[in-house]
Amino acid sequence: MDKTKSPNPKGPTTPAVPSAKPAAAPLPIAPVPPLFRPIDWLTFGITFLVVMAGYCWTLATNLGLEDSGELAVGSMYAGIPHPPGYPVWTMYTWVWSLLPVSNIAFRVALGGAFAGAVACGLLGLIVSRGSSMLMEGIEELKAMTGKWESAICVVSGFVAGGLLGFNGFMWSQAVIVEVYSLSVLSLVAVLLFLLRWMYAPEQKRYLYWAFFMFGICFTNHQSLLVAAMGLEVAIIVARPALGRDFLFINSLVYLIGLLAKARGLLPNFDSPPGQTNMMFVIFNLVGLASIVGCGWLFVRTQKMLTEWKPVLLAGLCFLVGVSFYLYMPIAGMSNPPMQWGYPRTEEGFWHALTRGQYEKASPTNFLNDPGRLVMQLGMLVEGVADEFSWVFVLIALVPFLFLRRMQNRERAWVIGITAIYLCLGVLLMILINPPPDRAARELVRVFFTASHVCVALLVGYGLTLIAAFMATHYAVFRRWGLMGGAVALALAIIALATVTESMFGSFFGGIAQAFAPQQYGLPVFSGLLLMSMVVVFMASLLFYRTHAPLAVALAMFALMPGYSFMKNWFDNEQRGHMFGYWFGHDMFTPPFTGPDGKLSYDPKLRAEMMKDPEKAKLIYPEMTRNAVLYGGTDPGRFCPTYTIFCESFIPPRCKQDTDPLYDRRDVYIITQNALADGTYLMYIRAHYNKSDQIQYDAPFFQELLRSERESKENYKTNFLARLAGTLLDKPFTALGDYI
Repeated sequence: MDKTKSPNPKGPTTPAVPSAKPAAAPLPIAPVPPLFRPIDWLTFGITFLVVMAGYCWTLATNLGLEDSGELAVGSMYAGIPHPPGYPVWTMYTWVWSLLPVSNIAFRVALGGAFAGAVACGLLGLIVSRGSSMLMEGIEELKAMTGKWESAICVVSGFVAGGLLGFNGFMWSQAVIVEVYSLSVLSLVAVLLFLLRWMYAPEQKRYLYWAFFMFGICFTNHQSLLVAAMGLEVAIIVARPALGRDFLFINSLVYLIGLLAKARGLLPNFDSPPGQTNMMFVIFNLVGLASIVGCGWLFVRTQKMLTEWKPVLLAGLCFLVGVSFYLYMPIAGMSNPPMQWGYPRTEEGFWHALTRGQYEKASPTNFLNDPGRLVMQLGMLVEGVADEFSWVFVLIALVPFLFLRRMQNRERAWVIGITAIYLCLGVLLMILINPPPDRAARELVRVFFTASHVCVALLVGYGLTLIAAFMATHYAVFRRWGLMGGAVALALAIIALATVTESMFGSFFGGIAQAFAPQQYGLPVFSGLLLMSMVVVFMASLLFYRTHAPLAVALAMFALMPGYSFMKNWFDNEQRGHMFGYWFGHDMFTPPFTGPDGKLSYDPKLRAEMMKDPEKAKLIYPEMTRNAVLYGGTDPGRFCPTYTIFCESFIPPRCKQDTDPLYDRRDVYIITQNALADGTYLMYIRAHYNKSDQIQYDAPFFQELLRSERESKENYKTNFLARLAGTLLDKPFTALGDYI
């Protein structure tokens, strides 16, 4: 048919008009498949349940020592614990304090255990999915698919989560009233969102979530702020243009900081005569590194500030997370029993936020005393080896052997994890600057709990690479596996000898003694388990010459958390440890020896014996009603604070294992919470003379938005300050008065 004529033979013959070429329809954007698979969530569930069961088995059932008392009071009244206040932790544990079971300390500790178990489960989730990404991204391991690949992911994730959960640092804090398990959970959440962003970098909302959670990290424990540079390293390796603009902001902040110091606005950076201010040195090192890095990335990308919007949004998300600190002045307006630092005023808020009552940081002077830094790095390595064992440290190094073979995404992830560890480990050690004595080591060890998240991740990935390489290249692996197994066996024997000799004074005799009846030998059993796992692994390599004993290897790997569980049980099992409770209780109602020769608290029996003058001489009297109690040491102030404000207010049915009749809310307590501190005196006056004290408190949000000169000269308040006073200060103050 002639295409220039109408197809209708009866119609007119007209030439066809050439039509414009239709615009090409935009190609539909393929949806990004979910990052986490059902097998990864299975790993999360298994890890969470195992760790939570272990925590519940060893959970403190009542008040402990250290900071447990004041933290529990802060939780029950949604108040402000010791600086910097831990606002997110307080709100989280306040919800747990509402459970109508047992005592307040148990409820809050249970919330901490739950947070720790969720953190370990999420770590298992990250390792499980990351293991699959590693096997997919390394050319030599792509053949590892199917059920065996899933088995490797589950086992590696479970081991990583289990090692973290029963790590001595983590376990010790997850079964008592403490803040560290939630801070670890917030860090794991940062890593979770960071991995999700690296999986699909065009979906920047996950990067924003990572920075929001990083702000939450800062409210949970300020030591986690040092991980910021590690996060930026991960971003630089994954997306150089985005990392370049982050470094540009770093450089800008650095230059502004130098200008502020020159004008005398940063006194913390001033150096005493004849001394070096190491905070300023570290500030300069980070700033100069940012400038150099930004310049290098500018040369590499040939552009600048093309990613300023994501950087700005990420920073805003971080500030939104940090803004939870504003909970403290709001909570302070209700005048709770625990209001450390008195942050209901602007002065108290900054005092609490900056930990003003504590000694300022004095970092290690590695310029003049490098030997001290070497000693501290030895402490850091020793702590990792003690908590994980040298065998697991060896496994954690395996991912670096495959680093050059990884795809950029997986390489960026491993490098980022390493950088975060160096910040949370090495940099934090420099900032804390602990002395070499044992007491200092025990005091600062919990600060490095978060860094062990990165170690556990690397151990999990190391197991994945070992198992996958074994399954796909057994002929090559067998020789290297036997050599590595020999090194691991030597390390396991050394660890066993060390723990046996420290407990029983000899190696072989100590092992035999550990099996004796009525003898505690779990640390020795853990060493034997570790050595047995290595022996079985090597024996399977010797027995199977042609195909990989993958099932045997995975079975041995799965037993690894059992090593940590047995090794750390003694130091972290808290069930039935009631010393903290009875310490606080007996300050008010001391026990006495009854007619049967046993200690008793029976009030009727006490009254009966007090009638006999001779017996009354042997009974220490109860604290008088409406007494004023001055607390001194931490147990002497925190334990009675808890028993007055928590134990006295819960019903008798929740005191089944203690004293159902205890109620000493009549006592006035004044403790040495920074007794010479000005804000502390305001805190005490607000407790016992509220109307007189609060009339002198300037409205917080109004003062926060006034300039320093405006506040000092007390002239007319600016519009924003007046608006904040009307919209925020007045409603919250009224609510506080009502509460």
